[in-house]
Formats: sequence, structure tokens, C-alpha cells
Amino acid sequence: MKKLVLFIAIIFALVLSQSNYSQDKGFGLGFMLGDPTGISGKAWISNTNAIDFGVGWAFIGGVHDKNMFSVHVDYLIHFLDAIQSSARLPLYIGIGGRIKAHEGHSTNIGVRGSFGIEWWPDGIPLDLFLEIAPILKLVEETGFDIDGALGLRYFF
Repeated sequence: MKKLVLFIAIIFALVLSQSNYSQDKGFGLGFMLGDPTGISGKAWISNTNAIDFGVGWAFIGGVHDKNMFSVHVDYLIHFLDAIQSSARLPLYIGIGGRIKAHEGHSTNIGVRGSFGIEWWPDGIPLDLFLEIAPILKLVEETGFDIDGALGLRYFF
């Protein structure tokens, strides 16, 4: 057990000592809390554009919206200099799709718009994000829904 703790501490120290990591390239993987709660990923495809995804469970909503498996994919456009600050706080907008399914209940498919802000700490390959995503439900039923999450991703 002591060897495992020492190994984890060494890896953690090495990650924190790297100053050339960047959150605006490569692939990031982490988690999100909210609606949905689960795994979040992001892959950069240019300097300002990325594809993100989420896989998780929705615990909030009406009787038919609770405990539903949720998957979404968005194309994001980042505005890197929208907020002038010493911290790196890019804003982003995106469009994509969402599927929510529950065994024995309806499956909802919709178009998702996303709006968010990220914090990119210097020297650490992490991003912390907060987003809200209105959804236009199209299949099984029509209507509006909203997702929102706070998340953290590690970039490789």
C-alpha cells in the first residue's frame, strides 16, 4: 500500500511540475456533475474548435426524466479572449445532439445548444467548466428541456 501511495504521489508531482501542458489541444477526459452526471470528454480539432461529449445519468426532472441514461455530442466554438483577465477564462458556444433513454420508458432525441465558460489553470493540464444547454426535444415527444453541468477534465 505504501508503494502505491508513493507511486501516485510521484506521478502527481510530475504532472504538476509540467508547465508546457495546455488545455487548448489534444484530448481531455473527466467527469461532470449536474444533469447529466457522468463522464465528460473533449477533443480539439483546431485552435478554437472542439468536439465534446458526455455520457451519464439524468437524476433531475419529471417522473419520466429521472434515472435516464444520457448521451450528448457537441461541436464547440471557443472565444479565447472574450474575458480579459489574468486567468484564462474562455467562453464557448456549441450545437449538437442528445439522446436520453430509460428502459421501459420513452427515448428522447433532441438538438442541444451549449453555452459555457472554462477555467484553464496555468501549468496544470486541467480545465474546469460550467455549462448550460437548452434542448429542443424532437423524437418521442416534442418540447424543451435543459441540461447543466459543472465538470473537470484532464488533458493528455
